[in-house]
Amino acid sequence: MRYVNNQRERYHFKFNGMLGEDAKQDRVFDVVAKDVVLGALEGVNGTIFAYGQTGSGKTFTITGGPDRYSERGLIPRSISLIFGEAEKRSDHTFLIHISYSEIYNDAIYDLLDPDREVEDLEDLPRVRVREDEEGNVVMQNLRTCRASNEEDALALLFLGDTNRTISETPMNMASSRSHCIFSVIVEARKIGEDVVRRSKLNLVDLAGSERVKKMGIDGNTLVEARYINLSLHFLEQVIVALQERSIGHSRPHVPYRNSAMTLVLKDSLGGNCRTSMIANITFEQMHVDESISTCKFAQRVAMIANEVVVNEELDPQLVIKRLKKEVHDLKEDLRMLKGEEADRGPLTEEERERLGKDVAEYCADTSPEATLTITGGMLFVNAGGVFAKCDKDVQEYIQKLRLQIEQRDNEINVLVALLQKEKGNRIGEATFSDNSKQPQPVNEPKQPKADMNTAANGGASQSNKDHADLTNVDALVDRNKSFELFRKSYRRNQAIEDNKTTLRDKYEAAKAKGKQLNEAKEKINQLKAMIEQIRIKRSVARIVDRSMEDEPIETDPEEIKAKAALEKEKSKYKEAFYALRELKKEIEHLQMLLEQSRVRLQKDFELWLRLTARQQQESRVLHPHDDNSAADAEPSTALSVDCSQQTNTNAQRKVAWAENERPGATQDSQKNALGISNAYLQHLGLSDVDLKAVEAARPFLTGNSEADRDIIKFYEARAKLLKAYPQ
Repeated sequence: MRYVNNQRERYHFKFNGMLGEDAKQDRVFDVVAKDVVLGALEGVNGTIFAYGQTGSGKTFTITGGPDRYSERGLIPRSISLIFGEAEKRSDHTFLIHISYSEIYNDAIYDLLDPDREVEDLEDLPRVRVREDEEGNVVMQNLRTCRASNEEDALALLFLGDTNRTISETPMNMASSRSHCIFSVIVEARKIGEDVVRRSKLNLVDLAGSERVKKMGIDGNTLVEARYINLSLHFLEQVIVALQERSIGHSRPHVPYRNSAMTLVLKDSLGGNCRTSMIANITFEQMHVDESISTCKFAQRVAMIANEVVVNEELDPQLVIKRLKKEVHDLKEDLRMLKGEEADRGPLTEEERERLGKDVAEYCADTSPEATLTITGGMLFVNAGGVFAKCDKDVQEYIQKLRLQIEQRDNEINVLVALLQKEKGNRIGEATFSDNSKQPQPVNEPKQPKADMNTAANGGASQSNKDHADLTNVDALVDRNKSFELFRKSYRRNQAIEDNKTTLRDKYEAAKAKGKQLNEAKEKINQLKAMIEQIRIKRSVARIVDRSMEDEPIETDPEEIKAKAALEKEKSKYKEAFYALRELKKEIEHLQMLLEQSRVRLQKDFELWLRLTARQQQESRVLHPHDDNSAADAEPSTALSVDCSQQTNTNAQRKVAWAENERPGATQDSQKNALGISNAYLQHLGLSDVDLKAVEAARPFLTGNSEADRDIIKFYEARAKLLKAYPQ
């Protein structure tokens, strides 16, 4: 008898493009996001979102890596493109606002709140979402911040990323536990027109789906996973409904209201919007089912057809302002034509003062739409011309002085920044006071051994020495010394040092480009003066020698040579100017990365400090006979006091367990390398457990046999999973 295997083994999916694991971030942006971002500047709504299981690289794609400038994601690159294009389009005026929201456990929070210090999710403002009479989605209590330039926008992005909710899962050491929506609202108007184009660009980082049974998660991580999977399920329901509509099925209702995320993304999914989706998948064998599910979801999204139109309308305020100005100008023209002011005397002091004020305001207004309206006849017009001429000379002189001051300020800032960065390598830059606020632990503790980074000093002996120092509680009394020990073993320390080196190199390059810019400008001025002298000499020669009047000016070889040199220096000036501007962007981004790393380093240091002290304290509670005396077990340092704020019931429960369930003295004398009795492990039925799993679980042991058994088993399973799939 022959058996037929009807299980499907091959799947074929068609996509607009495929980006491998070695694809650079700039290529991802050009392929996926560039057209959508440029469309937003033309008044077309756009949305870009990444979908996939947890740990597949969605946050890295959307936001970028936290360590290096080259790892910038779609959001910072979109910001750079928007402001770069706005600067090029000098015939338009742009107003750009930014909002950043987070959907955590189906509740929406505003990530942009600079007025308060955020240490917990509940410190963020809650956002309410509803629909108005016309079916448009309205988000109440969501802050929209004006961004005048790229630096402001990146600062808002940095603020929001700092407030995001992340935690560790078996698949991802820094997993996003919420959906985040970064929105850019663009308002564009062509100069001289009343038509305004408004658009909204959404960049969405969806939290990753995960199979609870396969990952073996529990506790708060399980609750988060349940909300994430449920919201993604509702998202798929909406996509299925929209897909059925697009192929002609009768589907009157689309369940947008099932979750906060689908309601917020209502316009992006099925409205007036150009939407791009990135399907993030992994190639590991154990995650093939999730990858196939992601591809199927992407195929459904691709079948949805949105009707995209340009969002433009007449601004009534601009129309009213323009019509009022036209009426006023026509009335003044009529008065001038009638000659009503012909017989009046000279201008009074009050009239001259008012006229001078109007001229000064006009000269100070750099807007292309600035106009100067002088009423009252030719007497006022002539006086206004005198004021304008005088004011023009003053403004030119002021502008010249401002340019000189700006150049000097730039040179001073570069030198001061270089000096500060040199000093910043010392520990004083990141020293924290003893009474600093303690952040809530958001990650599971990493063992110091796993965090060792010995690339700078090298050698196993140095690593062992650092590990011994990190576990020495006496050395932790001095916060400065303990911070220095922690910083040397910090897993991101090498990336921080690399960024400091890169920033120093960028400062040197900017200084060189600034010098090149000044040299080119000086040569341009010299060549202009030379050409002027050539022309003056030629004019004098023509006056003296009448025969030279018929000779064409272009044949003067000296002037032609000077003009060619002038054009060459102008090209050098433009090249240096644009290079310096790009360096400025890179320097500012690197500064933000270093600031973000500093904040993360501070939080991780405080967390590690508390966990290390708590580990030592719990070790004394679990094994009181290991110490010489009960008095020695009392916390005697400020460090121990800071970390000893446990509830009395917990302490009593642990002591009672240590006294009542503790095996006999003969058995208790047999301990493993971690100081935990082998008898207790046998009591839990874990005599053959991996000691690394016990080491990882040790800070979380509760004293309850059943709970401790589950905790150690979880860390044992986690260690096996990480060993099988190190990536």
